[in-house]
Amino acid sequence: AEVNRHHFAKKSSSRKQQQQQTKRRDAMAGSPGHTGVWDVVFGFLPIVLLIVLTFRGYGTSTTLPLSTVALYLTSMIWFKFEPNYVNATVIDGLGDSLTTIAIVFGAICLFESLKMTKVLDWLTGTLRSFSRGNSVAEVMLLAWAFAYLIEGCSGFGTPTALAAP
Repeated sequence: AEVNRHHFAKKSSSRKQQQQQTKRRDAMAGSPGHTGVWDVVFGFLPIVLLIVLTFRGYGTSTTLPLSTVALYLTSMIWFKFEPNYVNATVIDGLGDSLTTIAIVFGAICLFESLKMTKVLDWLTGTLRSFSRGNSVAEVMLLAWAFAYLIEGCSGFGTPTALAAP
């Protein structure tokens, strides 16, 4: 009888530990027991902050860092995410953004070198000569040829960034 009592006490304490671990894991994973109205409010807080500050006239150099800090603090304080996970995600996001920045920077350098060497003027004149005064054909040729020239030289998405201004 003594052995059974000891075995039962050991089993119930391990069951309590498992329940506590399950509660902690569920809280971290956002299980149905942890979600609620306040989770939605705090989840949208950085986005709402970004929109409100933008419509109040603040520039993106102010609003984006503030909303990023709000997102970081919300994930750490309210949602209690693992700090190493949040920091690793921030570093991963910075690495992803550097790729796009490098592509756009290369496209801008190409565009500026075309302007400085007057090749852009020559290219525009040549494409206009193909259209023979038809303004619709001129726009189509310029948009199509210039976009694909920049696209081929620098990478995805850059024709829109350069041709729009």
